[in-house]
Amino acid sequence: MATLKSSAMRTVDVARHAGCSVQQVRNLERDGVLPPVARTPAGYRIYGEVHLRSALAYGALAVGTGPVEAKRIVRAAHRRPASAVLALFDAAHARLDRERTDLRLAGEAAEAISAEPVEDVRPSDSMSVLELAVALGVRASTLRHWDAEGLVVPDRVPPRGRRRYSPAQARDARIVHQLRGAGYRIAPCGP
Repeated sequence: MATLKSSAMRTVDVARHAGCSVQQVRNLERDGVLPPVARTPAGYRIYGEVHLRSALAYGALAVGTGPVEAKRIVRAAHRRPASAVLALFDAAHARLDRERTDLRLAGEAAEAISAEPVEDVRPSDSMSVLELAVALGVRASTLRHWDAEGLVVPDRVPPRGRRRYSPAQARDARIVHQLRGAGYRIAPCGP
């Protein structure tokens, strides 16, 4: 079995050391995350330390930045100057910071909205799909989708079963809107 210090490794050796599958090593090679690989006269791949280090770097980066960004950064490390690679790191860090800030602010907004009292409710206080969509700045189809997913389920008013959102349901829609806007995905309610 090849070790980290081996000058020649097989696909399975890189996979074992990098903690991934043989297919993922091949995919990383195909995607340019690993530098070009030498082959034996019989066509078998011969990996070296640079390939293993590239696979390990990709794995570590993918945890923090996501797989697409990790591929972009490792590919750049093979082809571009260090300043360009560092610029990609800076951009990834800035994006992650924005996402964390957006999620924190959305969470705070959701808490504030859910703390708002809903008192002295009258039937005339309910809103139609279109009224609530305009108030939130979303399409009516978005509210219908949230209804179908069980995220915000309005009342149905006879005779045609039109959707009407009570103040409490409108509040729930505002919370869903805030969280979705920050990229937070809410799982549909189960039966």
